[in-house]
Amino acid sequence: MNKYYKNKYYKESSILLITLIGVIITIILNFIIVKKISFQKEKLENFSYTDTTKKEVGNIKYSDIIKGIEEKEYIKIERIVNNMDSNIVNMNLQFKGTLNLLKIFIDDIKNKDNFYSISSIKLKHENNKTYIGELSINFIDGY
Repeated sequence: MNKYYKNKYYKESSILLITLIGVIITIILNFIIVKKISFQKEKLENFSYTDTTKKEVGNIKYSDIIKGIEEKEYIKIERIVNNMDSNIVNMNLQFKGTLNLLKIFIDDIKNKDNFYSISSIKLKHENNKTYIGELSINFIDGY
């Protein structure tokens, strides 16, 4: 055999071997990434969350919360929306007072059994320590 053909054979063989190794490494890395993605997807699907339709509320109805809010002179109920598709009740409230009163009110609301979320809080500075604002609070309607 000629020296030229021998070198060409080794060159072609080494290129083929390197390409084959590259393909194998790519397949292995792809397999590992697909396994990680499926594991993360499974982990995300099994993530525990509170289903609001099945939450035990007890005897507290949102009418009890309305009575509690009406007793506070710094909170005024603007609108109440009861979504018939779910058992979430949205209350739009107006607030006028200090930030400390707002903090106490929010902490009190968060401790209610049927509290779901606070959608939004918008505050405007009125004078020295007084703020005017709007709150949107969601509750779970009791059974």
